[in-house]
Amino acid sequence: MSFEFTIPINLDCLLSKTNVSQYVVEEVLPLRIIPGAVQDFKFAVRNDNFAVLNHFDTAYSLLSLQKDFEDAIKEEMWDILLQVGQCVTNEIAHGLEDPELTPDFKLQLLNTLKMTCYLICQFIDMFEVEDTKPGIQINGRGKSKKTTVNKSGRDWEKEKKRGVQTLLNIIQPNLNRLWDPPIAEEEFVNLVSNCCYRLLENPAIVRTKDIRDVISQLLGVLIKKYNHSLGASLKIMQLLQHFEHLVVPIVQILEIFVNQYQDKSIISELMREIGRLDSRDIAKDTSGTRILAQFLVELSHQLPAAMLPTISVLIGHLDGESYTLRNGVLSVIGEMLVKVLSQENLEDKLKSTRECFLDKLEDHIHDVNAFVRSRVLQIWLHIVNEKCLPLPRQENLVNLILGRLQDKSSQVRKYAIQLMIALMKNNPFASKLPVEELQASYEKEKEKLKEMTPEETDISDLEECWEAVEKKLRDHVFNHDEDEAETPEEEPSTCTENTQEELNAEKLCLYKILIMVFREKDLNSEEELEEESERELEIENEGIISCLKDIYLVQKKSEVLSSDPASQPDTSVLNDITKQQVLVQYLKDSTTFADHIQQAVPIICQLLGSKTTSDVFEAIEFFVTGFEFGVTATMLGIRRMLVLIWSSEETIKESVVNAYKRLYLNPNAGGNQRTVALAIVKNLSALLQGASLGDITSFDALIQQFVKSDDIGQTVIQVLWEKFIPKIPNTTIEESRAALLLLSMIAGAKPEIVKSNIDVLVNEGLGMRAETDMLLAQITCRTLLKLAAGKKTKGEVAAEPFKFSESHEMFQRLSFLLVHCKNTETKVWVPFAEQAINVIYKLSEQPDIIAGEIIKNIAKEVVKSYQSIDIDQPISTVSTLVLTRLLSVSGHVALRHLVHLDSNVFGEMKRRRAIQEEKKEKEQANKKSTRISENIEDELGLAGAAAEDAEAEYIRRICETDIVTGENLLSTLHPLIVAVCTDSTKYPDTQLRTAATLALAKFTMVSSEFCDAHLQLLFTILEKSPNPAIRANTIIALGDLSFRFPNLIEPWTPHLYGRLRDESAQVRKNTLQVLTHLILNDMVKVKGQISEL
Repeated sequence: MSFEFTIPINLDCLLSKTNVSQYVVEEVLPLRIIPGAVQDFKFAVRNDNFAVLNHFDTAYSLLSLQKDFEDAIKEEMWDILLQVGQCVTNEIAHGLEDPELTPDFKLQLLNTLKMTCYLICQFIDMFEVEDTKPGIQINGRGKSKKTTVNKSGRDWEKEKKRGVQTLLNIIQPNLNRLWDPPIAEEEFVNLVSNCCYRLLENPAIVRTKDIRDVISQLLGVLIKKYNHSLGASLKIMQLLQHFEHLVVPIVQILEIFVNQYQDKSIISELMREIGRLDSRDIAKDTSGTRILAQFLVELSHQLPAAMLPTISVLIGHLDGESYTLRNGVLSVIGEMLVKVLSQENLEDKLKSTRECFLDKLEDHIHDVNAFVRSRVLQIWLHIVNEKCLPLPRQENLVNLILGRLQDKSSQVRKYAIQLMIALMKNNPFASKLPVEELQASYEKEKEKLKEMTPEETDISDLEECWEAVEKKLRDHVFNHDEDEAETPEEEPSTCTENTQEELNAEKLCLYKILIMVFREKDLNSEEELEEESERELEIENEGIISCLKDIYLVQKKSEVLSSDPASQPDTSVLNDITKQQVLVQYLKDSTTFADHIQQAVPIICQLLGSKTTSDVFEAIEFFVTGFEFGVTATMLGIRRMLVLIWSSEETIKESVVNAYKRLYLNPNAGGNQRTVALAIVKNLSALLQGASLGDITSFDALIQQFVKSDDIGQTVIQVLWEKFIPKIPNTTIEESRAALLLLSMIAGAKPEIVKSNIDVLVNEGLGMRAETDMLLAQITCRTLLKLAAGKKTKGEVAAEPFKFSESHEMFQRLSFLLVHCKNTETKVWVPFAEQAINVIYKLSEQPDIIAGEIIKNIAKEVVKSYQSIDIDQPISTVSTLVLTRLLSVSGHVALRHLVHLDSNVFGEMKRRRAIQEEKKEKEQANKKSTRISENIEDELGLAGAAAEDAEAEYIRRICETDIVTGENLLSTLHPLIVAVCTDSTKYPDTQLRTAATLALAKFTMVSSEFCDAHLQLLFTILEKSPNPAIRANTIIALGDLSFRFPNLIEPWTPHLYGRLRDESAQVRKNTLQVLTHLILNDMVKVKGQISEL
């Protein structure tokens, strides 16, 4: 054969010859001749396996004029080339088996190989370009959408696989023998590999696993047999930086290289290429960097062991500018730690690598970029969940996380809390982490260990021995210079030997150390000694003496122990001590971990009020998990979560309900329904202990949610009644109160449970027990008020209020408790009295009569207590108590009477009028004339509005003139109230003056006339009262007055702002809340005083 086929750069290169033996296409065949030439080529292939050598020009001409031909002739040529490929494969296989391969036949095989592979690759590229060409397709509904145009009638995906498989079959044998020297030329390897890479650029490759696998095998053969490793790594780098869809396919291809072809070198090459990238260029190319980071992460998921040897080349990017690549490298480190470095029996080198990786992850918890901090915390979370965190690292990690809980990035805070939760769930210590119990156990076991440890040898005698040895050491060692001056001929070793004899005489085996020290000392030149200062020499000498002393004492102790067999503990004792030491260390680590968890509680409590919902969700999960693990401090967060039941975010509200349901309504009690119900009641009662008024209000809403969702069933309600009575043995007073309070909360959603048990409430809650337990009576009143909490449906007439006659036993018991109660604690009695008066006004048909009798009876008690007191002397304690009750009751009666008239009476009048109008409308509906009916309805509407206005004016006039002013019971008490407020000498008692101030404020709420007359007194009390509680109450009362009578309060606004400078923090807080409320409701005009805020 006289020519050699050279793989061209492009088609035109085959038309010109650069050397004598090079093959060139003599002529591009005319368009009309090509179809016949194709048939000739097809016929020739049947008889000649080397037909491509003679018909190459036909295929070349078709490629050159491809735009002028139909798909049919292209497809026919494609089939011919695939058949040629099979023939070439067979010929090469047979030819390579021949040990005496002639040069001519070798050249013939090589030319056939090159031509066939070149043509197949060119046709694959041609069909691929046509397949990926964008086009417009009109669907049935007339809307246009972009799709790929496939002009051939065949399925190109299948044909593509056939073509790549043919190339794979061709190169499977070791073709290097066909070249001289026996190394395949780079152009041939690039021809085949570039065809594969161009196919990978098509995004559809992600969906076609079959083609991807064949391409992987083809490239694997090129790498293993034809030295394509370096070229492949460079090309893969280029592809990754431009085609995001190739991240997963290339990782899968690399996995085949490593697992099937045992070639890890390409992984190393890729790592080195990424490591060589300039950090400044990386920072500019954000898209390419993101793809590289994704590639590294995906590669570490699949081939972590292959990446480990060259991971060091990536570490440098942790200090680069690109946070995306930092995230990628850190993710790779995390995968290494989990999948490769998590084994127990690691080599020392791998252990060192693991520690280095963990240090890097710890460092980047404080990375300057929030995305990196967030990603690092996710990596730590993965490590913890996979139980790959070394125990010595746990304490330091928790300390680092505590700082991230206050990070400015919500994502960092989110993953920090998740990591704290994961550490709790995967902690190696215990399922319960109560700090107090763990600390107590630790101290107990520590003392036990001290008792088990044998007493230390008395070292006082040894110290005396050491002093003598130290003197000799100083004489023979550190004064060596003076001795040397006197005996210059003495060798350095002589001094050393003398010193050694002295020490041996003292049984001190330190000669090796001394020889080393002294030789170094003697070998130092005089010049070096002169350069060192005397202080440095002295410090060095003292250090040597200290070292020798420690060694001496240890040696002497061992000698004493070995000489006294009785002092040596036996093996069993040593084993017990070892076990105890392990236990003490375990308890110490457990206590430290639980303490760190508790340190996070106050920080995460603040996140419950965050505007970021993720903070709230994670904080809730943290407290629930901590509570389940027995972390006592998390109870603070559990209580603070209650307020979130009022959140406007429905998801947060649902999360709170589910959290409390998980904690309190799903006990692990087992057994029957009653056992579960008892456990639920116990859990809910425990939550009420120590709850504030705000907590109870929020808990009330939470319990109603449970009732509506049927999470609190009839069995639980029955147990609560039994606890309240109390029917269940060993029920404490606190448990009985908590049960009744829970019943009152449930009654908010199910009032019928109170209606059917009124007698029980009156007999138990207001009976003999109530005379000594005002809190129980107060909760009973709160429960009874649920009977009056009827809700009106919009568009319907309100239901008739639920009322009792004034002779009902309920009111008799309330009157008795208010008048004759022996409890002297005003702080308990006053809240009960207010609730009792609320019950009277809400449930009695004639509350004014009952309230009047109560006031008169208390007034009689006041008169009795005053009969034995001189008029000029301060009143007694009993008189003060009774007078305080009188003022408290009278003030609250005045306020409730106002509400009763304005709400209950006026509402009842409206209800009755609505019923009358409804009846009239029904009557008019029976008439035939629609026009007359409409006129009457209009008249009724006008008449109804006028009647409503008249009724409202009538009630307003009553409030102004007939409650606290005029001739009535309450008006006779207002001089007494004013007298107590103004005369602090005669009435010095703080509780009395507090009650009088509140009564005065409530009286002013009723009548504008009374308010105008006593407003100056209220402001005087606000500014002059020495008691902060009175000032704090007064500012709240004045805030309510601003809504009731804004025109009267407006001139006094500067005095309200003045309380922002009050010396009491509580007064300032109340003032700020009141002013904020007034400003937001446009009740106060903001002027220059806003600066006080």
